[in-house]
Amino acid sequence: MSGAGKPAVTGRWRMLRSDHAHTYAAEGAVMVATLLVYRLAAGLGGEDLDAYILVRRTLSFVQPMLMLGLAVGLPRLVAMTAEGPQRRRYLLAALRITLVLSLTAVVLASLFPAVLSRVLLGNAELQPVVVPLALMVLGLCLHTVAYSYIRGAHRTLQANILQVIGLALVPVLAFVFSKDLITVLLITGGGWSLAALLFMLPELLAAPLQLARTERVALLRYGLPRIPGDLAYAALFTVPVLWAAHRSGLAESGQIGLGVTLLNLVAAGFAPVSILLLPQAARAISTGDHHGLEQRIARLERWTLLMALIALVAVEGTLPWLLDIYLGDVPVAPYLPASRLIFLAAPALAYFVALRSVLDAYHTSPRNGVNIMLAMLVALATLVLVQLLDLAGPWPGLAVLTGLVYLAFRTRRDIGQVRSELRRKVEEGHRLVRLMVVDPGVPVSTAPTPSARRAEGSATMSDAVMELFALNGRASLVGRWRERRRFKERLRALRPDVVHARSGGITGLFAVLVSPVPVVITFDGEDLGTAPAAGRGRSWLRRLRSQVAAFFAAGIICRSERARELLWWRGEEAVIDDDSEASAAQVRQLLIRAAFHHSPPETKPS
Repeated sequence: MSGAGKPAVTGRWRMLRSDHAHTYAAEGAVMVATLLVYRLAAGLGGEDLDAYILVRRTLSFVQPMLMLGLAVGLPRLVAMTAEGPQRRRYLLAALRITLVLSLTAVVLASLFPAVLSRVLLGNAELQPVVVPLALMVLGLCLHTVAYSYIRGAHRTLQANILQVIGLALVPVLAFVFSKDLITVLLITGGGWSLAALLFMLPELLAAPLQLARTERVALLRYGLPRIPGDLAYAALFTVPVLWAAHRSGLAESGQIGLGVTLLNLVAAGFAPVSILLLPQAARAISTGDHHGLEQRIARLERWTLLMALIALVAVEGTLPWLLDIYLGDVPVAPYLPASRLIFLAAPALAYFVALRSVLDAYHTSPRNGVNIMLAMLVALATLVLVQLLDLAGPWPGLAVLTGLVYLAFRTRRDIGQVRSELRRKVEEGHRLVRLMVVDPGVPVSTAPTPSARRAEGSATMSDAVMELFALNGRASLVGRWRERRRFKERLRALRPDVVHARSGGITGLFAVLVSPVPVVITFDGEDLGTAPAAGRGRSWLRRLRSQVAAFFAAGIICRSERARELLWWRGEEAVIDDDSEASAAQVRQLLIRAAFHHSPPETKPS
């Protein structure tokens, strides 16, 4: 039997090695092209180089706002979905979201170029680049959707070909065809859009287009909580550049921007690890390969830190020579101090970039986003200190260094917790579920039905891994804050795989906002508006809490068909608990699916 399985294992290992090989080749090509592009921009002159650097940094800040977390959510959900039409509907849903937002950005750039130039670029004189910048945002968003979908579908070679064409060839060819900055930007944005649409065309023509409402909600549910983190990550690299632009002018912002660009080459060097790890980790979690994933994470941690330290020593030692090649006729001396300072963050950035996919795959909550926002606060505090001490020159770049070091520290702590959870699941077995039940404890109507009790008990396989948490102090913000601390303590003690909130309203929203693990919510109808409340405002607020909780829940249970009809969204996914053996089995499967991060069952097109 072992001999029969060996060829399959060998074949998978060869495919994995091949994926790594051409992914590293693709990202290496992008890295080389990035160096070449800035070298070509330097050939346009010092002012055009600084303007190009500022445009690219602003692009990195604006584009994540319009992606709504799709760069992570799309490949994760596609990787967790079986082959079939549902994967294509995820693409259609992501494309619809992206086009609406990015085309709106193009319209706003056309109508208000002067305002956006002052706000985004810190200089009204850069108004001519605003519309080209918006077209670049559109093109990069389309590229990200196409690349993320193909990567999630495990067509790694095709994804890498698109990456090379879009991010390596197109920017270089833009400088080949024109020596005018505005034209270069327009060609770049148009090339990104065309390449992405060509790669998506087979999927778009495979069948009639559909609304894919269910898949769109799933993407937004996963991605929306990650928007603050995406913005903070872009801001971590962009705000120091804009700070320098507003405070000292284009020249100093270009010096900080070049240092950030060199640092981002480290991110590009370690991006293949993250690119391959996200769909692989998502698949390992959904299939229960916890031991294999834990071992892979341990190896990645060791090799990432070793290679990052080697890169730091090599680049810091040869930086004057590298910048001389990089900038050509542009003087190196003004750019050297900021580049040296900012590049000290290379090991921290490498660790985060390589390992962040573990947290994105394992947690439905935006763990990376929380860490990034805290790191951004550290960076802002550093900028305030620089301002108070009246430090100029390279010192705004210190914010990038302090923010990334803190981000790496937070990521290392969370990776350790994930590895501990993976080892625990290996020891306990794949079918055992730890369940935390959150009960409001007051209204009689929220008491669990017999079928819910049977489902909760059978899902855990043992009463020892189910705990009831009675939510007290629901009437005041202070009480809820105290309950949050108590709930966090119980979560750390039990380490549940899934949380079941037995009511919507405050109880469901509380669980969704506080729990780091998936939350399943039961709605009885009263929490969705069937019961009168004291005042129209309170009734509306109660319904709103329930609907927001339903949007972000990992699973929905309704006590009746009427309750399901009152849901604004995801009604077709809800399980009806009618106090029968069949409904108990459905609730049990929903809890297990949420606990093990399985993708939702395929639904009919909507």
